[in-house]
Amino acid sequence: MAERSGIFRQLGLKVEIRSCASQLECDQTLATGKIDGGWTDEVRLSHTPQIRGYVTVLPGKAEWTLFANRTLRVKKTQKLKAKIVVISRLSAEEQWLERALKEGKLTRKDIYTPQINSHALRLSMLNAGQIDAAMLTWPYSVAAEKAGHHKLFQSVPNEKPAGCLLLKESLTKKDSKKKELLLKGIRMANDSVKKKGLKHYNHILEKDYQISLL
Repeated sequence: MAERSGIFRQLGLKVEIRSCASQLECDQTLATGKIDGGWTDEVRLSHTPQIRGYVTVLPGKAEWTLFANRTLRVKKTQKLKAKIVVISRLSAEEQWLERALKEGKLTRKDIYTPQINSHALRLSMLNAGQIDAAMLTWPYSVAAEKAGHHKLFQSVPNEKPAGCLLLKESLTKKDSKKKELLLKGIRMANDSVKKKGLKHYNHILEKDYQISLL
């Protein structure tokens, strides 16, 4: 959002954004060491030792939400027994799903959890009634709620496991000013979204995520 809305340019910072279809693809790109930074989560990071030479510069900024299909009479987690819930394995969202199941007095053995890494595909399948439930993160969680799917559980802000923004360690040491400008731009973007609302940035969501909140 900070790059697309021009905030980074206002700060005199040139940032090129490369979108990935899934967290797995992003992790694989980070593992090549050919990019300056990227987003992952603490669990994925612990299971991907190939990601080296990066440091966490922004921890804990991610939320995962469990949605049940709007066509089902499922409004509580305990009603998911024998249902299909799509996730990414070895990830923070998987651990949050297990926490949700525990609250509903269920275990992983009580549900089916096929792995679908793309959140865009998960949302599409949820909308088409092809799956019973899915773990989603922003902005797909916003679109799922708008579409009328039932929110069953949401991860707790600032609790682990969390997401994290990584930057190359060499970059943070060589030019700490750029790192500070990057973080400032992200904060400014977050403040702008809180003030103006997501609908103000609908054109960005449509272009980058094929999601409309209007």
